[in-house]
Amino acid sequence: MVGTLEKSYEQLGVEPPGSAIGHAEYLALLEKVQPILHTMPVRIFPTSFDPQNPHIYAFPRTHTWQWQSLADNLRQLSANGVLVRLPLYWQCEPLIFQACQVSRSFFFLNEQGNMPVGRVAIRDASLDTVLTTSQDAERFLAHILEAGSAVPQKWVIVHPLASAPPVLPKGFTPALRLSMAHEVHLFPGIPLFIQCPHLSKSAHFQFHLANGFVFDPVTSCVSGTQDDILPLVNYRLPFHIEKRHDTCACGSPLFLFA
Repeated sequence: MVGTLEKSYEQLGVEPPGSAIGHAEYLALLEKVQPILHTMPVRIFPTSFDPQNPHIYAFPRTHTWQWQSLADNLRQLSANGVLVRLPLYWQCEPLIFQACQVSRSFFFLNEQGNMPVGRVAIRDASLDTVLTTSQDAERFLAHILEAGSAVPQKWVIVHPLASAPPVLPKGFTPALRLSMAHEVHLFPGIPLFIQCPHLSKSAHFQFHLANGFVFDPVTSCVSGTQDDILPLVNYRLPFHIEKRHDTCACGSPLFLFA
């Protein structure tokens, strides 16, 4: 597979990485293709979770790609209305629309800075599911509890790929009896690790590698995907992960973050 992915680099006139590379090295490769992206029929995503980052690039993915893991979890959660609190600069609205079509849900966009509107929409507009980041989930839950409002029972929480492995946001205790699905994104809107409907019901914080990516247990590197214009090749994760010997009920390999 790596050989096939390297051909994608050659077609773009970029030297493919010869060994394991980290996040900064991949961004340096991505910078080289920025001038030609406007000539290609692709979706673009920001490469930073921080909108103030002066070094944000465009990450290209094929126009046909869909956020299937979101659609699967919204369907499993039987989501009726989805309060979307992802930052608008992620530019994921078309993908969320497609996922909601599949799950027969509707969605309402709520800026992260306007928590009261989101809280009232949950109360008055039949919104039973929240889609947001791990950082915002913690703050928004605290706001809901402080206001004495009912906590929505369904959450899809996106964690950024960072130097430390993802953890459950503060306040999300078992006593709340919430249904949650978690994802870890390489870039905003680009799932790298996901939870299938089986894992979202599990008490264990385990993940699958998102479709199209492959994991090398010898080097602990990730490569793929066929949906990317400049795919990851021997990408070194910023933290250690362990591939378990058993598999999920869905048949996919299980990964633990250490």
